Amino acid sequence: MNSNGYCERRSASRCTVWTTIVVFGLMCITSMHAQNQEDPSNTVIAKVGNSYITEKEFVERFELLPAFGRQRRSQLESAKEEFAYELIAEKILAQEAKERHFDQDSNFQRAYVSIKKKIARDELYRVEVSNKVTVSEREINEGISQILRQIFVSYLYFKNKTDADFIRGQMKKSTDFELLTIDSSVAYLRDTATVIWGDAESTLQNVVYAMKKGEISSVVPTSQGYYIVKVLKIEPNNYYRSMQPAVLRDNVREIIRLKKEHIRMNDYVSSTLRSKKSFAHPKLFSLLAHSLAHAYRSKVPQDSMLFSPAVMQMARRECANELVDTLIIVGNTAWTLNDVIGKLENRESEPPESDSTWIPRSINAALNVLVQQELLEQEALRRGMDQDPAIKEKLTVWKDAMLAADMEASIRRKCSVTDADVYSYLNQKKIHVNIPRVNVRMLVTKNSDEMKQAMMEIHQEDDFVNTIRHRSIDSTKRRDGMTGFFPITEREPIGTIAWQMKPGQLYGPLRYGHNVVLFQLVAKDSTAASVDSTAERDFAKAKDELLKMEEKRMINLFLAEKGEQRGFIVYTDRLKKIKVTPLPMMTFRILGFGGRMFEMPFVNPLLDWLNIDTTNTSKVLP
Repeated sequence: MNSNGYCERRSASRCTVWTTIVVFGLMCITSMHAQNQEDPSNTVIAKVGNSYITEKEFVERFELLPAFGRQRRSQLESAKEEFAYELIAEKILAQEAKERHFDQDSNFQRAYVSIKKKIARDELYRVEVSNKVTVSEREINEGISQILRQIFVSYLYFKNKTDADFIRGQMKKSTDFELLTIDSSVAYLRDTATVIWGDAESTLQNVVYAMKKGEISSVVPTSQGYYIVKVLKIEPNNYYRSMQPAVLRDNVREIIRLKKEHIRMNDYVSSTLRSKKSFAHPKLFSLLAHSLAHAYRSKVPQDSMLFSPAVMQMARRECANELVDTLIIVGNTAWTLNDVIGKLENRESEPPESDSTWIPRSINAALNVLVQQELLEQEALRRGMDQDPAIKEKLTVWKDAMLAADMEASIRRKCSVTDADVYSYLNQKKIHVNIPRVNVRMLVTKNSDEMKQAMMEIHQEDDFVNTIRHRSIDSTKRRDGMTGFFPITEREPIGTIAWQMKPGQLYGPLRYGHNVVLFQLVAKDSTAASVDSTAERDFAKAKDELLKMEEKRMINLFLAEKGEQRGFIVYTDRLKKIKVTPLPMMTFRILGFGGRMFEMPFVNPLLDWLNIDTTNTSKVLP
């Protein structure tokens, strides 16, 4: 359970390992919606414009994503209804994004293709690995007989096989394991461990479980190095002995399946990638290794991760001139140095060592995995894994969610607040602040035609003041149009605009009430604006708050306007029949051949747009 009180759940997808993965306390809770006679994937629970929301999409996204209050059963029905309208909001934004051809944008295409490749790779794993693995009853029975005991061992670990063979050759009897003196020139580790069937690497596990108490093994090769093991004690495994027979059987079956999948996966990868090639630019690789080493040493001990965001950002700055150069060619794809830095960020690396080759070795190991995954993704797309109907359905959900996010971001980018807005907001919050003031000279006319004549006169005579004296209809004409200093929060939008101008500049004409105005900035009173650091922080905080409020307002207006145009409906009778679990949780898909992603895209909680009357509102976006 995380700090927000959410259970983390991994989908029962493909087990994948390039390195050993240990999963702690994995709990899978399946959906508990009612078994309708209709196919849930075809049962429509809502419609918006030309899109439909099926029961299947609703249940998956409701079940597999976090939300507040869902654990209270009394609020579950209202939570379901709110979620339906949140999905409708997403579909509205997605439809608008499609009409604006956001799906043709190169940045969107890159992001979408990345998702598609991952899901296609996962499907390739299912077809070529998990679907081709079977577990026999004989294997299960043998596994049960082994898993009911655990073996306590002492071991010697070596990285070098020659060292391991030499030391094992010196052991003639059982007591030599403890008494033999090992020269300091030999790199080794002595320790003890409990070997549990199913947890250890197969080569080591098979040797240990075939041994008797006091027996010393031969040198056992593993993916991590070489072991010499002595069995100290064999005892019952009370954890597995306490399980009900059916549960024990299921656990053993899953352990055997995962091990067999791992073997099948390695065989498939080896055969599939044998004919595929990738290339790396050696000079750029050396530059990356040097830059990462320098960045890492600059951050340690504050940041002990080699591929942490801080280290990678520092390395990116050091390689600024080469970021667009191609570092790696992978099949039909080219990765720039900047692409590689982005792909490495936040990845795990080998444990830190004093060895000078540690950082290049870690980079190479991480890139090997990334390259293999990329080649497998290309193979998955070549074989049309993304064209499977179930995969296409999942990809449609991701595409809509991504388009909706881009549409929302587009609306946010068009939002802004002026300094005058911020000062007014601060006054409303009763936070004292000295508001900047401006002094302008104004020419005011009744309509645009009179303003055009006045502007022609100004152009001909080059005398703004004289034109004000006999053409302005404002009371300031007696002072040659001078307003005197006033806070920029007044005479909107004149105060706001003038604060952005330089003295002597003219602005206009613009509509001001029922009249038309042309004005000139005479002077700014910047001393009125407080320079106190606390006031500056208050101003910055207020501006951020106000901008967020404006963004929310504009998004809600946009949704209300487009929702009314497109039309939408929730079939509440069908919605009420859907049974869901009340547990809020975050679910990840463990991807075939390594990595993970969110099982479903997030749904933005947009509901306020439902209460907005669009009768007297202007269009938010064209």
